Amino acid sequence: MITNRIYLDETKDDVYLEVFVPDKLTHHKSPAILVCPGGGYSFVSPREAEPIVRRFFGEGMNAYLLNYSIKERAKDYAPLIQVAKAIKLVRERAAVDNTDPKKIYVIGFSAGGHLCATAATMAKNKPAAAILVYPA
Repeated sequence: MITNRIYLDETKDDVYLEVFVPDKLTHHKSPAILVCPGGGYSFVSPREAEPIVRRFFGEGMNAYLLNYSIKERAKDYAPLIQVAKAIKLVRERAAVDNTDPKKIYVIGFSAGGHLCATAATMAKNKPAAAILVYPA
């Protein structure tokens, strides 16, 4: 598994997308899942982060983990802007990561579920589907 971190905002070192893709590319393009952990916009829950990513990765999906703005940095729709930017980035990286750009899904828990629901209904770059787990 190859992992790397892409910062979504040059001014914030705590806002990034972690990329989990296979070491070797396959002949078919993989679907992708963007994981948005919960935490009530006051923290990013570790229980709803890497364990979820690893589960979907284990099922053959490219996985991406969004660490979005929290607390006072979450004002002015910052997390929504960040999830929309993350979806766009996953789509733009489709060729590099061997991702099917038509099969980019989001899953979010609590506040992350709120982000995914908002992105799926209001963002310019919408995911193919959203899985909402006890959304706020």
